[in-house]
Amino acid sequence: GYEPLAFLRSYAVAAVDPFGFVHAMRDVAVPTVTLSLLAAAVFRGRTAVVLAVAATVLVKGGFLFHPNYFYNDVRQNDRYVGALRSYEGSIMERSRKAQVDLGVGYPRIVAGKNYAFPYSPVFYLPFTKLPPDRDIVVRAIKHVALLATVLEVALAFVLARMLVPSAAAAAAWFTLAFPILTSRMLYAMWSTLAGHALDLLVVVVAVRALDRPKDAKWSLLLFGATLATFLTYVSSLFNTSAFLVCLALLAASIRGRVILLWLAAALAVVFGLYGDFTLAFVREILPAILAGSGQPAASAALASPAEPNALVGAFSRIVLFSGWGFPLFALAGLILIARRSDPTATVIKAYALAFLSLVLLRGLSFGLFKDLKEVEFAGPAFAILTAVALARIEWRTARWLIASGLVLTGLWMQYGYFETWSRLVLG
Repeated sequence: GYEPLAFLRSYAVAAVDPFGFVHAMRDVAVPTVTLSLLAAAVFRGRTAVVLAVAATVLVKGGFLFHPNYFYNDVRQNDRYVGALRSYEGSIMERSRKAQVDLGVGYPRIVAGKNYAFPYSPVFYLPFTKLPPDRDIVVRAIKHVALLATVLEVALAFVLARMLVPSAAAAAAWFTLAFPILTSRMLYAMWSTLAGHALDLLVVVVAVRALDRPKDAKWSLLLFGATLATFLTYVSSLFNTSAFLVCLALLAASIRGRVILLWLAAALAVVFGLYGDFTLAFVREILPAILAGSGQPAASAALASPAEPNALVGAFSRIVLFSGWGFPLFALAGLILIARRSDPTATVIKAYALAFLSLVLLRGLSFGLFKDLKEVEFAGPAFAILTAVALARIEWRTARWLIASGLVLTGLWMQYGYFETWSRLVLG
């Protein structure tokens, strides 16, 4: 099949840039072998997904650990960890002070007043236990980010196998190749990667919870996964919340349970971690947004709600960050499963509906939710539904050519992102 394509890229890089390749392999070789063996043990007899895991570590790790790698936010990650380690006070007090001092999610200006928008320190807390050495801390976070990308590929395979077994291998490879999943997300926004992997775990567990509504174990696991992603990444409060609400709308058998566990997890995190900001949002930010026919008063950071192209711009981001192939084939795949009512299809439809609602939220929220990563959140859904569409093509050669084209163009776009964001020049 098309599995050798990603490996051919690694061979090409090794030939063109042997120094960079060897440098990256210092950090990537052991994870490649370890995670490949783990995938082989978990997915016995599923060679394609094992190769997808290996290719994910090689390709993404090659980008991430290349000597020419550069992205300024890496320094911010290290400084933020250092601030959490050294500042005094509660976790959130240290986090808010670090945000203000380092400019992490700060300032967000509403009605002429500066606010530090919510930023979860939970992902970074384990790294505060490491020695205060920048190289050690940054390498450790990079490896966790790399693990998150591998987890997303594996979970996409699992979800696709439950939906259309013949599409599972392609779904794993398309998740690897989906362009926006290798951009700033990989290079610096590492808590985002962990959050999206946990978002996808929620989606996978939701299938089991819907399939076995009388088994309390899966509902508890769904609550645990939801709470974990809410704690890890603040945008998951919107992404996963949108998914769970859409799931409740489509799945009557677990509607009440889903709403209850969502509210319990969301309220615990919103008031436990972000209580001060929540009060400020209700008392100050929201009235400022609603003032003057809904316009955010004197806010340079927020887009004008009167801008006619805001919604068009929100939808155009889909093509900008994923190309034309994935969205078009994913739409075809969604149409193919539209009439299915089994648990997996219902969950995938909720996933797609959540993505649509997030795009609308970006386009209609006066710019307040411009930091949502809705295209990245939906990357595995694009990959899975694209694979479902291709599985219906009977001519094997056509399937191979289309799949190869999607993988190659996806990796090429990822390389373009790498050059743009990390200043990599090969050759």
